[in-house]
Amino acid sequence: MVKVRMVKGMRGLRGALTAGLLMAAITSPAVAAPTDAKAAAKKFTDGMALMRSKRFAEACGLFEQSLEIAPIRPTQFRLAECYEQLGRLASARRHYLDVAEAADQAGQAKQRDFARNRADGLAARVSKIVLMLTPEARATDGLSVSQDDAVIPPQQWDQALDVDPGSYRITVSAPDHEGWSEEVSVAGEAQLVTVEIPTLAPLAPRPPPTDPESVAPEPSGSFMSLPTLGIVIGGVGVAALGTGIVLGVVAKSTYDDSLDHCSGNFCAQDGLDQQDDAVTLGTVGTVVFFVGAAAIVGGGALWFFAPDDEGPAADEVALRVGVTASGAVIRGSW
Repeated sequence: MVKVRMVKGMRGLRGALTAGLLMAAITSPAVAAPTDAKAAAKKFTDGMALMRSKRFAEACGLFEQSLEIAPIRPTQFRLAECYEQLGRLASARRHYLDVAEAADQAGQAKQRDFARNRADGLAARVSKIVLMLTPEARATDGLSVSQDDAVIPPQQWDQALDVDPGSYRITVSAPDHEGWSEEVSVAGEAQLVTVEIPTLAPLAPRPPPTDPESVAPEPSGSFMSLPTLGIVIGGVGVAALGTGIVLGVVAKSTYDDSLDHCSGNFCAQDGLDQQDDAVTLGTVGTVVFFVGAAAIVGGGALWFFAPDDEGPAADEVALRVGVTASGAVIRGSW
C-alpha cells in the first residue's frame, strides 16, 4: 500500500505538483461560480483534514462532492490518492490517468509525468475481469453485454477490464434470445476473474397471429339430447310451480294479518301496508305459477315427442345447448 505523506506548505515535488494544479485550476474554463467555488473549496479542505486523520471513506465522499461542483485537477488528484488508500485501485488509477491527460493538454509535463507514474505504479496491483465469449455468441445479432448498469462495447470483449474489489452482475441479452446473467466477486489486489459467456439460446418461434373473424367460435359447455332437456325444463317448471304456490300462501296469510288493523272499511296504515305487500306477493306468485306450469308442459312435450333411442331417426335427432364468450348457442337437427 502506498503511503500518502502530507507536506505543509509548498515544499518538495508534491508541493510543486499541487501549486501547478492550482494554477491550472485558476485558468481552467470549468471554474465554478464564486459561491459554488467556495463550497467546493470547503469540501476539499475538510476532505484533506479527514485524510490526515486517515478517515479515508469520509474524505473520498467530500472529494467526490467537491469535484462534482468544481471539476479541477487538484481535487481529482486527491480523490485518486484517497481511492488508493481505500483499496479502490482501479478507480484511483483511472483518475491518475485523467489528471495526467489534462496536464498534458495544458502543457504541464512535470505534473503529467508525476500523475502518470502514480498510475503506472498501480497497474500490476489492479484486479481485472475478462469476459470470454464463444465465436457463436459474438456472432449473435444485437448482442449486448453489461457489467452492472454499464454496457461493455464489443471492442472490450475478451479484454481485461480494471475493476475495484466487489461484486458485479454480468448480463447478456439479444433480440429473440433467452437472456443470461451471472454474479462474480472480486476480492483483494491483482486478481484475474474470467467469466465465460455462453451462446444464447434462441426463443421458440411465435405462432402466426390468427384473424378472429375467420375462425367460427365453437360452442363449449354441456350438450343435452331432447329427452334430457325436457326433463331439465320440466324440473325447473315444477320448482317454479311450487314457488308460486308458496308465494300465494304467504300473500293470503299477509292479507289475513292486515285485517287485525282494520275496522269495517277503514284500516290503519300498518294494515294498508300489509295489504299492499299481499297484493305484490300474490301477483308475483301468480306469474311464477303460470311460468312453472308452462315449463312443465314444454318439458313434457320435449320428452314425449323425442324419438326413440332405438328408432331409425335416433342418430338424426339431437338438440345441443352450449355457452360461448358471446352468449348461448343452441344447435339442433331433425
